[in-house]
Amino acid sequence: MNGFVEWIAAVADDAPDQDCGRAWRAQWDSDPDIWLYRKKTWALLRRYMQWSLEAGRLPSLLGRELFRAKITSSTATTFESRVIFLHDMERCLDRLDDFDRQLIARVCLQEYDHDAAARILHCTRKTIERRLPDLIDELSEAFLKAELLDRLPETNEEAL
Repeated sequence: MNGFVEWIAAVADDAPDQDCGRAWRAQWDSDPDIWLYRKKTWALLRRYMQWSLEAGRLPSLLGRELFRAKITSSTATTFESRVIFLHDMERCLDRLDDFDRQLIARVCLQEYDHDAAARILHCTRKTIERRLPDLIDELSEAFLKAELLDRLPETNEEAL
């Protein structure tokens, strides 16, 4: 089994254009508790959608067309902090490939169910069900690095 892992690492080093090797390496190096951030990541994506619409534009995943909108005021945050948040979110989302962006746009932002999203994206429901949790985890890591998400406190396993 160890030879297989070394082979995957060698393939990834020899062929940097291949996503397969990078995906395997990223999976081995990723935080095993990243799934704990899925609900918070989903909530950030929903906030991104809402604040983009309130600012008078569609989220970058949906096309960036401008339209008139009434901007609501919020006591919790300023307009400037919202703009910074939207910019940071767009930077994180721009790192995704086209299919992943479309998947996030359809399922998270536009709230299509998995069957409808699969029809729109010309794939199977199983692809949506398999790819979406991995994609949310990738976004969670990106949001943590961009400090859009706060890290959960560390637990001391010896105390348990």
